[in-house]
Amino acid sequence: MSWIRSAADEKAVAVGCWFDEAAAVRVRDFFSKFLRHSKGEFAGKPFELDDWQWRSIIAPLFGWKRADGSRRYRRCSTWCGKKQGKSTLCSGLVLYGLVGDGEMGAEVYGAARDRSQAAIIYNECEAMVKQSAHLSRRLNIIPTTKRIVCAQTNSFYSVLSKDAHKSGHGINASVAIIDEVHVVDRELYNTLRYAMASRRQPLLIEISTAGNDTQSLGYERWKFAKQVLEGKALDPELLPVIYEADSNEVWEQEEQWFKANPGLGKTISLDSFRSDFNEAKQGSPATQANFKQLRLNLWQHTHHAWVALADWDACAGQIDRALLEMTPCWAGLDLASRLDICAFVVVFRVQSRGPKVQSQDHYYVKAWFWCPEEADSRRQQHNLALLKPWIEAGHIKATPGDTTDYDVVEHDIIEICDRLAVQEVRFDPWNATQITTHLQAHGITLREFGQTLRNYNEPMKECESLIREKRIVHDGNPVLRYMIGCTSVFKDSSGNVRPDKKSSKDKIDGVTALLMALAGPTQKENVEEPTITIF
Repeated sequence: MSWIRSAADEKAVAVGCWFDEAAAVRVRDFFSKFLRHSKGEFAGKPFELDDWQWRSIIAPLFGWKRADGSRRYRRCSTWCGKKQGKSTLCSGLVLYGLVGDGEMGAEVYGAARDRSQAAIIYNECEAMVKQSAHLSRRLNIIPTTKRIVCAQTNSFYSVLSKDAHKSGHGINASVAIIDEVHVVDRELYNTLRYAMASRRQPLLIEISTAGNDTQSLGYERWKFAKQVLEGKALDPELLPVIYEADSNEVWEQEEQWFKANPGLGKTISLDSFRSDFNEAKQGSPATQANFKQLRLNLWQHTHHAWVALADWDACAGQIDRALLEMTPCWAGLDLASRLDICAFVVVFRVQSRGPKVQSQDHYYVKAWFWCPEEADSRRQQHNLALLKPWIEAGHIKATPGDTTDYDVVEHDIIEICDRLAVQEVRFDPWNATQITTHLQAHGITLREFGQTLRNYNEPMKECESLIREKRIVHDGNPVLRYMIGCTSVFKDSSGNVRPDKKSSKDKIDGVTALLMALAGPTQKENVEEPTITIF
């Protein structure tokens, strides 16, 4: 088998590099002889490298040598979809670097964005050591510090996270594995990158799935690896390994799935993958972007459109107002700024049940909005939708002057709460001290809702699901509809989401108020609240 596959390999041979297949096979044998899987259907079985792991990573990384016999590659940048066994492979590489690399005083580091992510590789290493009589004799596990020590060679493996740069001056790494480099702190990366200068053949391995921040270090690393892979950049010390779909435009083609997932059919079943695809295809743009990023290894923008307006429009309907006045409901209040639109949204939980209807909660949405009379003149300067038609139609109440009169807002909310069975009002605490104090004095139950990713993640995902299942019912309010269409989503590397006011096309206070309100009836502590049943 020829391991000369590119012009870069030919150049390497020209300067004295050569391929030592015995050295590569030695690493493969280490995996199969001393390492065992610890999870799933492969638990307890020998770690036999997949063909793609052998051909694309292990063989070239450990087989190619320089003229002096040291490794040709000092860095490896590997990118592929989720659930391809990346962390398990990294665990094996950690243990080889600790006891199989022939390095006295080896310092092997497993790094990630935070300690919990870095612990994933450590936990797998610990399990592998415990399953191997040979490794158990040689290695001492220290769980409290997430450290594995080889006293015989004065070597150790340790876990690092984002604070490592604060004490990184003493690091003398021989091998470093960086997991999910697309979210890793730049200082942590640099700490490890430049902590290897005194080693003869150091090895830095970054392994990741694509992210959603094109200004990040991870995007820089992916882009450079791709340039090296395509021959557009030259770095003789870097081994680039990239499995990805061709583009976002062809994400529905099944053959693209295999391009990003070399372990598809083994580490993740095709049926499971197809199920994820079907869910994404029927979901929102944000759900589709999540699939493209995590399953097809395609970089996405940080911000995504939330739901399609056609899906929102399909939820329009009516429920008897008299019935709603007897139905428990929850509210969300976003006062925004006195210069902009204020929103108060109420969500009623109604259970539909009957001989032809499966018992299932539905949520009726009613929204109220306020703004200053002079708001339109400011919006014209920024080419934003005019409010006057909505004001004239009664969908927004305008208060005199160039700022919203909070006394009017307060009076209206009290009147609404007196008429409806409002269980509680959740609110954004910014700029809300006076009005919320008055509402509380009136006997209205209030709860602060900080504008955080943690608070918004569940209600936003729940709302998206309810819209898709047509279990949201709204009265077609054009202001709320407009804000739904303007809403962009911020999504972190773990798929957690929140509305992003900064990147949205216009004001979305109605949407944030809706999500705050929806957090009430959909939380577990509220599921036992009485509901009105419709037959």
